[in-house]
Amino acid sequence: MEYNFVTEEITEIIADLDIIAKYHSGSKALLHPDKPNILSTKANIRLLIGKEGDKLSLVDDFNIAKVVLETGLEHSHVQNLFVLTRNMIDIEWGYYKTHFTSEDTNEINLHSRLRILISELKILKEQLEGRGILETKIKLRQLMNNGKSMVPYDVPNMGVTIDSKEENLEIIKLVLLNRFRQITELSYLYLHITTEEPSKWSADIIEQMLEYFYQPFSDARAKWLFGRYATQNIIAYLKAETNFHKEDIEVTQQQGVLIYTLFLLFGLIDIKIEDGIPEFKSDRDKAKLIRSFLRQDLKDKEIEFYNLMFTFFPVEN
Repeated sequence: MEYNFVTEEITEIIADLDIIAKYHSGSKALLHPDKPNILSTKANIRLLIGKEGDKLSLVDDFNIAKVVLETGLEHSHVQNLFVLTRNMIDIEWGYYKTHFTSEDTNEINLHSRLRILISELKILKEQLEGRGILETKIKLRQLMNNGKSMVPYDVPNMGVTIDSKEENLEIIKLVLLNRFRQITELSYLYLHITTEEPSKWSADIIEQMLEYFYQPFSDARAKWLFGRYATQNIIAYLKAETNFHKEDIEVTQQQGVLIYTLFLLFGLIDIKIEDGIPEFKSDRDKAKLIRSFLRQDLKDKEIEFYNLMFTFFPVEN
């Protein structure tokens, strides 16, 4: 048996955005106040197909129809869950992923870059307004090959100290103009906070920006934290909108299998394939993995994934 992943587009998903928005803040940005929020949309999912000779078959773990049949969920809830999951991936996970651009093998975190620029903007404005400038030092740094890698070093006798107040003010004004320009080039990252130009930002807005662009978790933890965020929202939906829950159990096995399958279809969970053979989990282990997102024994359990009340990232309908 050979196995291959394929992408399939599901068409004609009819979902109720008013209901979905109760459990996902980001979806509120898609609501229309003056008309019914019944959404006709599409979604791309990833399937694992087995091939034996000329016969193709869908791997059971990806068979959402079978999982839904076993749960007894109404079709309308299934469609809402598809759109809820997709919206969280498009908005929150997409928001996180768009912080990165790839240049060759290097990844640039645009949020970190913007936070550095805004931190420098804060310092420069305080220096300019305080006028308590004593001196500026300019030094030349070059890269030197030490035999293993290129390392920066200060070039001897290639530095200048500027102690003229007027010259220092001109330097600060020049650097400020450059920071305004550089920040504006990344404006799509902050337009949902303020539409004012950086040159008009108050001290309060600058502090708000610095707090907002601080990423409270490491990249290694991002997918796990998003899994917890998405699981919490889906469980909240199931408990409030359906009878598919038990009051004394946080996540039942059937719920866990359903969420696991949704995550599998949208690529949040991967099936390991070693030597051409997929490694499948039992229903018990699937539910166990989903429950692990909600465990409370973590030292940093207060750290959460981004929860965007409003979003400027469009969701394709």
